Amino acid sequence: PAGVAGGGGSQYTLVAVTLKHFDANSLEDSDGFTRHTVDVNVSRQLLTDYYWPAFRAPIREAGALGVMCSYNAVNGLPACASPVMKAAREAWGFQGYVTSDTDSVADVWRAHRYKRTAEEASCVALREGGTDVDSGNTYYHSLLSGVRSGRCSISDVDRALFNTFRVRFKLGLFDPKAGNPYWQLGEADIGTAASRALNRHAAAASLVLLQNPTSRRDGGPILPLAPGKRIAVLGPHANATRALIQVDTGKVCASGGFECVTSPLAALADRNPDAGTAYAEGCDVILMGRQGFSAALAAAEAAEVVVLGLGGTSCGSWGAGRWGKRDSAPRHLHCRPANGTNGMQW
Repeated sequence: PAGVAGGGGSQYTLVAVTLKHFDANSLEDSDGFTRHTVDVNVSRQLLTDYYWPAFRAPIREAGALGVMCSYNAVNGLPACASPVMKAAREAWGFQGYVTSDTDSVADVWRAHRYKRTAEEASCVALREGGTDVDSGNTYYHSLLSGVRSGRCSISDVDRALFNTFRVRFKLGLFDPKAGNPYWQLGEADIGTAASRALNRHAAAASLVLLQNPTSRRDGGPILPLAPGKRIAVLGPHANATRALIQVDTGKVCASGGFECVTSPLAALADRNPDAGTAYAEGCDVILMGRQGFSAALAAAEAAEVVVLGLGGTSCGSWGAGRWGKRDSAPRHLHCRPANGTNGMQW
């Protein structure tokens, strides 16, 4: 399709999309386990029906050329050392590369104790897991000694190199720039009307409405919201911009900031210009102060509809174990509006 595997008559691939995180990567930090240490026990039926479709469809239907294996183990096998991805190459027609998460090959021996040394972990990830790239230093320091000791072979290394270089050739990285139309793309091709429309469609299609309760005021469903209601937008993420963007994304606006990202407050105020849209932060994601509670409660009591923007933060919860104590999610419970008001939360 255009925009992923080429288009417009070009022989080149425009974007090598990397899907992550494979496989059964559903836990960050809970009950004494982290994403580095958890071993997920899951049935083959659940893998097939729930986890794999999100990888299988982009590979088969959109030509995705990358997969990132996760930190966790699945049914006793660390994801980056599991033969499942090797089997998927044939079953799904995958012709791309597999990369580890940030040195998740090291977790094969350090966190999961599946192997005793970095050398053994490197070879089992390369040979059995089909992990072509180690996004870390374990391969760099230990793979060569693993080959020399016979735990894996130079043909295993060649296969990994073939998988990665094939993607680079598809991208045209070794051909003259003049012959590749994608090298001619510039700033004017970023954020076009067509791209924005596609982003909006993708966002709308990915949302799941878990419930739509009856309004206490008029007896009808709360959603969709009709313009003309008094709306209070509350919570630490009510006016968020950067917090809506995944932490690894980097710069998303031309200036390098996040002013081009529309916050929930800005979006609601734009759609509800006449009735008034109030805003109060109420509480912070990390700090534990209550000084904003009274303003938030007053805004909620004066509103017909309350929209809450709650959740964690990349600064506190991303990379469990890297940042120390995580943000205190229960504090958000105190930000919820009083009974009797209509409310939405995301």
